[in-house]
Amino acid sequence: MKSLKHQILLAICFIAYCGNSISDGFNVIPVKTTVTQWGFLGHKTINQHAVFALPQPLFGFYKKHIQFITDHAVDPDQRRYSDTAEACRHYIDLDHYEKALPIDTLPKYWMQAVEKFTADTLFEYGIVPYHVQMMLYRLTKAFQEKNLAAILRLSADIGHYVADVHVPLHTTENYDGQLTHQHGIHALWETRIPEISLPNYLLLTPNGHFLESPADSIWNSISQSHALLPSVLKTEKQLSQNWPKNKKYEFSTDLHGKTKKQIHPKFVKSYETQLNNMVETRMNQAIAAVASYWYTAWILAGQPNLDEISNQTSSQDPISLKTETVISTSILPSRCDGLKHD
Repeated sequence: MKSLKHQILLAICFIAYCGNSISDGFNVIPVKTTVTQWGFLGHKTINQHAVFALPQPLFGFYKKHIQFITDHAVDPDQRRYSDTAEACRHYIDLDHYEKALPIDTLPKYWMQAVEKFTADTLFEYGIVPYHVQMMLYRLTKAFQEKNLAAILRLSADIGHYVADVHVPLHTTENYDGQLTHQHGIHALWETRIPEISLPNYLLLTPNGHFLESPADSIWNSISQSHALLPSVLKTEKQLSQNWPKNKKYEFSTDLHGKTKKQIHPKFVKSYETQLNNMVETRMNQAIAAVASYWYTAWILAGQPNLDEISNQTSSQDPISLKTETVISTSILPSRCDGLKHD
C-alpha cells in the first residue's frame, strides 16, 4: 500500500472509526499454552497466542515483547477500580437497542451513534465496539510515531477489548444472569471453564490479516457473540435444574490458603460439553482477531521499520503513558463505574 492510501485510511479511522476483516484462508500451528496464572487466565492466553498468529516481520517484533503483551493483557480490568471511565469500555448491552439480530438500530460509528442516542445513553449501556475502533486509531498513530512504549501498552489494551467482544455475556444487560436467576454464569463461562479446561485446548494460530473494514469486523464479532447468548443461558438453566443442588458446588483452597466456594468441575465440564466447546472456539476466534488488529494498525501506519522501533533505548514506561481521549467521558453515568460486566 502506498503512503497516501495509509494517510487516507488513517484519516477515515480518526473521523469515523472505520474498519472489518477479510475472511482469508490461513495456516494453523498448534502452540503450547505456557500461561499458568489462574486470575485473568483467558485474557493473558489470548494476547500471548495472538503473537504467534502474526506474519513476519510483525511476529519477530511482538515475540521480542511477548512477556509485556501477556502480563499486561489484564490492565484494562485492573483500571476499573481507579478509572470511572473504564468499565463501559468492556461491553455493549445490545439488547437495550436491538429486539433481534441483525444489528440494524445502532450505528457503526461513534459520532452517528451519539447523534442518534446521546453520549450518556451510549456510556450507560457500553461502548466496546466504538472503543476498539478508537484504540485502533491510537495504535496506528503510535506505530507512525515509532513510539515503542505506546505500541506495547496499546497493543496489550486493544487485545483485551477485542477479546471481551468475543464473550456472549458482554453483549447483554443480563450479563451475569441476574435477570434470569442465574447469578454467577459470567464467571462460569469466562473464568471457571478456562481454569479447568485450558490445558486441553488446541489453540490454533491463524495468520493475522489486514482488516479492510475494522468497524464491520468488530460489529460482526459482537453479532456472533450475541447470537450465542440464548444457548449460554438456556443450557446452564436446564443443566442446573437437573443437577443435584448439593453437588453443584465445592469448597477448595487456593495457593494462598484461602477457602472459597466454586462450581464443581464436573458441572463445569458437563456445561462446556453441552455448549459444544463454545469457549474454546471463541478463544481461538479472539486470538485471530487480536492479531489482525495489531497487523492492521501497522499496515495503516505505513509499515514502519520494526527494527528501528524495537531497538529504542527510551526509558519511558509504557504503563505510565497518557493517551488523548478521543471519546469524551467527562460526564459518566453510575453504570460506567464499578464492577459491571465483570
